[in-house]
Amino acid sequence: MLNAAKFIKFGLFIAWIEIQQVLLCLAKTREAEQYYTKQLQEGRIHRVYRGLVEGKITSDGVVNEPIGVDPVFDNRRCVDEFGQDAVTEYHVIEYDDVQSLLEFTLLTGRTHQIRVHMAHIGHPIIGDAMYGMRNKTVYETGLTCLFVDIYTIWTI
Repeated sequence: MLNAAKFIKFGLFIAWIEIQQVLLCLAKTREAEQYYTKQLQEGRIHRVYRGLVEGKITSDGVVNEPIGVDPVFDNRRCVDEFGQDAVTEYHVIEYDDVQSLLEFTLLTGRTHQIRVHMAHIGHPIIGDAMYGMRNKTVYETGLTCLFVDIYTIWTI
């Protein structure tokens, strides 16, 4: 069993957790945590995702809608005029009449941002049971992190 007390020293500066995919970065020291947290807040950590969404999207776009906590279910998020600013850019990779493959770039980093924004514009991520319709033929969500680009590698 893991001893949780040992992990208190480590700072969590970025977490991306999806149904079966996890990206977790831990800073070994407080200084490293502060450094990477600042990079994340300044937009210097570049994250790109690909997602398969419901419906036909033929052109690139930007969703600029604030996101807040859902008033009914606190584990969900929703577009909320009083929420935090959230901006998601998407680029169309390919599409057909029933689905579109998009590449997403987050200009902000809100919980469930891509999932909330795409559901809001009527194109939820395929297989997303929380914000779309669960399709029994899809075993995992159609959202994947392509890469996280941390511009400066800093070691102590």
